[in-house]
Amino acid sequence: MSAARLSEPAVEPASVADLRDWLRADAGVEDAILANLVAAARQALEGHTRRAFISQEWRFTYLSCGADGLMRLPLGPLRSVAAIRCYDADGVATTLPSQAVAMDQDDQRPAVRVLDAAARARSVRFEVDVVVGYGDDPASVPAPLRQAILMLATNWHARRGDHPEIDLTIPRAVTALVASFRRVRLS
Repeated sequence: MSAARLSEPAVEPASVADLRDWLRADAGVEDAILANLVAAARQALEGHTRRAFISQEWRFTYLSCGADGLMRLPLGPLRSVAAIRCYDADGVATTLPSQAVAMDQDDQRPAVRVLDAAARARSVRFEVDVVVGYGDDPASVPAPLRQAILMLATNWHARRGDHPEIDLTIPRAVTALVASFRRVRLS
């Protein structure tokens, strides 16, 4: 399976103003750096939790699906399926109609299912375009995740290039804050 982000979030879960307030910094000071820190912290925590915070579109490519048509998604929460394309051995794509697809919005193991057995049988590759994330605006993201972004960005801000100990690992306090949101895989 391969993954590609098709669209970035329209906004960040925490704003530059939020981070500036958290740092007690003056307005306009280092805004570009703070914006980069917020985006980097979000991306790191999305990777750590295997969740998208703000709505974004992703394409997952599978070389097969289960006999029941199930394809587990590596990222959640699943909001919608934008499209599923099935490719035959000649490379010809067929976009499945929405009634030939089912969503499983399970919090820990989101998945899509190709209901059309004939499409499953003749396909050698599947492209699954989905929208994942808690919602379109920062208020839709759980408060602990927004707080974790501020804490991680603050940690990195304090330990940037002029600090003798550059440590980009996620601090334990941040890890503890996001622990209940981390998707676990038991099988």
